[in-house]
Amino acid sequence: MLDSFPVLSHASFFTFVGGLILFFFGLTRTTEGMQNIAGGRLRVIFAGLIKNRLKSCLFGLTITSLTQSSAATAVLTIGFVSNGIISLVDGIAVVLGASIGASLILQFIAFNPGWMLFPLLIISVILRFFARQTYLRDAASVVFGLSLLMLGLAMMTSSFEPLRDNSAFVELISVLQNHLWLSVVCSALLAALVQNSTAVIALIIALGASGHLHLASGVALILGANIGSCAPTIIAAIHGSLAARRVAAAQFLIVVVASGFIALLFPYFLGIISFVSPGDANFVVTTFEQSQWYQASPGQKPFITRHLANANTFFALFAALVFLPFLQQITRLTTYFIRGRETVNEYGLQFIDYRVLNTPPIALSQARSELRRMAQTAQAALHETRLYLDDQKVERLHKLTRYENLLDLLQKELTSFLVELSHRFSSYTSAREVALMMHMVADFERIGDHCQSLVRLSLRKQEWQVVFSKKARRELNDLTVATVSFVDYIVDSMDSAADDLLAEAQLRENFIDRSEEQMRNDHLQRLTTGECAVRPGLIFIDMVQAFEKISDHAFSVAKCLSGDKK
Repeated sequence: MLDSFPVLSHASFFTFVGGLILFFFGLTRTTEGMQNIAGGRLRVIFAGLIKNRLKSCLFGLTITSLTQSSAATAVLTIGFVSNGIISLVDGIAVVLGASIGASLILQFIAFNPGWMLFPLLIISVILRFFARQTYLRDAASVVFGLSLLMLGLAMMTSSFEPLRDNSAFVELISVLQNHLWLSVVCSALLAALVQNSTAVIALIIALGASGHLHLASGVALILGANIGSCAPTIIAAIHGSLAARRVAAAQFLIVVVASGFIALLFPYFLGIISFVSPGDANFVVTTFEQSQWYQASPGQKPFITRHLANANTFFALFAALVFLPFLQQITRLTTYFIRGRETVNEYGLQFIDYRVLNTPPIALSQARSELRRMAQTAQAALHETRLYLDDQKVERLHKLTRYENLLDLLQKELTSFLVELSHRFSSYTSAREVALMMHMVADFERIGDHCQSLVRLSLRKQEWQVVFSKKARRELNDLTVATVSFVDYIVDSMDSAADDLLAEAQLRENFIDRSEEQMRNDHLQRLTTGECAVRPGLIFIDMVQAFEKISDHAFSVAKCLSGDKK
């Protein structure tokens, strides 16, 4: 019995493992290269996300095509939905688009451009070692990765050829082809276990190309792989937010219902695939002349790869086109079954997810969102400090303490995330942006510290029963208004920095510096003439210096935004 068990010979086994390693390595290189090329454009794409289900679907398609990571797109979508950036309806639309984008890489390798393999390898080596432009070096990574994808798939296909004479393997394939539901279940379990549906579908294509699968069983296996592709989102949502669980449930529901619908109309679906795909999917190369003509070994099926790739893409398109009009109803259904009210953790990260670190452009976008939140927190702390200095209301102290604690936490967590992210970038531009973001994190945290210093000085002023002169109060109020206005201007400029940002910031910084120097000189004069006592003078000068330090940090952020930070 063991002798008939379907196993590969040593040579075929190592060929299969080598091909699988090359495929994964090629997929990684292609992904990294495309992420580096698209990294600067992803920010524009994220900013252009509009609350419209069709455009959200196209957004998911575009992002997944560029990053080649539907799981990362799903995590990003969950973050968007959880923080109210997009609705649950638009989030589900993004996930549907991501499924289409994930199928495009398989479309390329299904063209079977074997004759391009070595020319592509030569081009990638030339670009890698001789090109000076960064984007050309990144393009070399993409070309090199695609070459390895093709080589890996070809090796896996050839490794299955000896199994054609193995009776047990033939019997196993026969069972799968006679019980298509079993093919769906087995493929779904494999994709869920591996958590990479692209690799599983590539394996199915390799089996088909080697001549072991009929079109019907291959399509059934692809349906199962698509069901199994929901596993990463489901696993991520188990301990995630309410929005995460609803997105995962909606995705699983759509994929299962779409698979069931196609299963009911299976012969018609196969007919459509056969109609739009070239050649007979089940045609087998039998003669030497055919082998030369189709560039395939005897026993292989040269046309089935295109049919299977088209089936995968058509399934994703079918799910998107059929269910996009009914996303509102699907949302109500998932909300009904997964009930509850979303709670936002004020003292935790809201935008960052460490699982997307392997997709640096998306991780960088998340870091920008968290940095923007930190900036708005520092801005709110400054506004609350200004109000407290005016009315001395005790209830403001609790709010200011919460702001300070949140800024301290964000500095720690965001810096840690940026350090991890800095190790993932190979391009100087992206690594430079991460470094500048670290500077801004420190600046916003220091603004919060100076707000706390102003509160402590105000409390000391009350304790010592200090009263500033009318002129001192007016000067301090003017400085406060100028500083708050400066910080507001900087925070508002974070989304789209103006060309004259640094020049405007320099003017405001110079004005505050001159005001601080003038106020110190006036204070010394009041001390000399006896208009001001020593204790009030000490508190006054410390407050003036605190506002001047806040403006220094605001100017530092302006230099980072303009890329002028040394």
